[in-house]
Amino acid sequence: MLGIVMIIVLAIMGGIIAYLGDKLGSKIGKKRLSLFGLRPHNTSVLMTIISGVMVATITMGVLTASSKEVRTALFGMKKLQAELRSLTASRDRAQQELSAQSATIQQLDSQIAKAKEDLERARQEKSAAEAQMAKAQQNLASMQAQYEEASRRLKDAQEQAAQAEAARDQLQKDVKGLEEQSRKLRENIVTIREGNVVFRSGEILFSGTLRAGQNADTTKQELEQFLNAANYSIGARLNVKPDTPVIWLSKEAVESTQRALMAQKGNMYVRLCAAGNILSGEMVVSRLEMVPDTTVYHQGDPILRQRITVKPRSEEVDLALMAFLKDVNRMAQGDGVIPDPLTGKVGAINSADLVNASERISELGGHVTITARASRDVTVAGPVVMDILVQPIEEGQP
Repeated sequence: MLGIVMIIVLAIMGGIIAYLGDKLGSKIGKKRLSLFGLRPHNTSVLMTIISGVMVATITMGVLTASSKEVRTALFGMKKLQAELRSLTASRDRAQQELSAQSATIQQLDSQIAKAKEDLERARQEKSAAEAQMAKAQQNLASMQAQYEEASRRLKDAQEQAAQAEAARDQLQKDVKGLEEQSRKLRENIVTIREGNVVFRSGEILFSGTLRAGQNADTTKQELEQFLNAANYSIGARLNVKPDTPVIWLSKEAVESTQRALMAQKGNMYVRLCAAGNILSGEMVVSRLEMVPDTTVYHQGDPILRQRITVKPRSEEVDLALMAFLKDVNRMAQGDGVIPDPLTGKVGAINSADLVNASERISELGGHVTITARASRDVTVAGPVVMDILVQPIEEGQP
C-alpha cells in the first residue's frame, strides 16, 4: 500500500510541477522575458527543462527520503555488490562443502549398507553357530552319558579286579598259612619224636583283662598279679606245687608291656603264649600279647550274609557251608577278633547246628541266603559264638 500511495503522490506532484512549469514557460513566452541574455523562446524552453529537472529531482528526493530500498539502490549498490559477491563465494563454498558432505554421506551410506550386509551375514553366521552349538551340546550330552556309562563299567571292572586281587591275596595268605602250619607240624613231629611236648609253640597259656592308663606302681602291681595267676594256672596243669615258678619271661618284655599299659586307655586284653614247643620238665618260655579289650559284635549283630546256590542234598551243601564258615572266620579276624595261634580260628560251631543248616538249605532248594549272627557279645578275645540263619531268596530280592 505504501508503494501505491507514493506512486500516486509522485504522479500528482509531477503533474502539478509540470503544470506550473508550463504556465511559467507560457508567461515568460507571452511577456517575452529573457534570462541570461537568451531569446524569449529559448528562455521558455529553459524554464520547461528546469521544471522537468525539478520534477525528476523532487521525485528522487521524495523516493530517497521515504524508502530505504531506494537509498540503498542509489548509494549502497557497491556495498550490495560486494556483499553479493561475498555471499556468492560463501554459497559456492557451501555448495562445495555440501557436495563434499554429500559425497561423505554417500560413502557413509555405502558403508552403512555394507555394515548392514555384514550384520545380516553375522546374524546368519550366529544362527548357524548357535545351531552348531546346540548340536555340539547334544553330542556332548550323548558323549557325557557314554562317558558316565564307561566310567561305571570301568568302576565295576576295577571293583571286580580289586575283589579278584583281594581273593588272590587271601589265597596267597592261606597258602602261606598252610605252609607255616606244615612247617610247624614238621617241627612238632620232630619235637614229639625227641621228647614229650607239654605246650606247643604259640599256644595260649593264660589270658585276662587289665586296666590301662594307671600310674606305674598300680600298673606294675596288677601285671605281677596277672603273671602270678598265670604261673599258678600253668603249674596246676603241670602238676607242680602252686608256688613253683614255671614260666619265664624276659625283663624287657615285662617292662615293655608295663609301659604299653600305662600309655593306653580303658581295658586291655592280655594273653600269655608259649614262645616255642615246651617239653615236660622245661621252663615255660613265654611271650606277652596285648590288644584293646573292645566288643567286636553285640548279641544279634550280623557277622556275614551270603547268597549261595547249590544242588540240594549233595556234597555241594556241606562244601558251601565250610566255605561260608571260613569266610566268617576271615571276616571276624578282619573286624578285630584275635584268632587262636594254633588253629588260626576265632570260634567253633556245634555240629548239630551245621547239620540243621545243611538240611534247611536242601529243604529250600539250594538257593538261599545264609546269615551268621552273634549269639552273644563277642570281644577281641573271642570266641565267636554264632547262630546260622538260612532263609529262602524271594523273587526280585537283590
